[in-house]
Amino acid sequence: MYDITTEAIWWKYFGMTGNVREFELDAYLHGMYQLPAMDRDLIAMALNELIDDLPQPPRAACSYDTPRI
Repeated sequence: MYDITTEAIWWKYFGMTGNVREFELDAYLHGMYQLPAMDRDLIAMALNELIDDLPQPPRAACSYDTPRI
């Protein structure tokens, strides 16, 4: 759905005081490694910030959004 790399997530997470290494984050994202709740929440916050920075997709127009001819 989103084209966000593990490296981008890790840098954002690391900048928010995260302390797991990138390969551990990658393993966690692939369901092969467990992390404490605090790290999982910090990763979620980092990912949400990255998603918020992406351009918003176009929304469906309502009838009052289109000009009348």
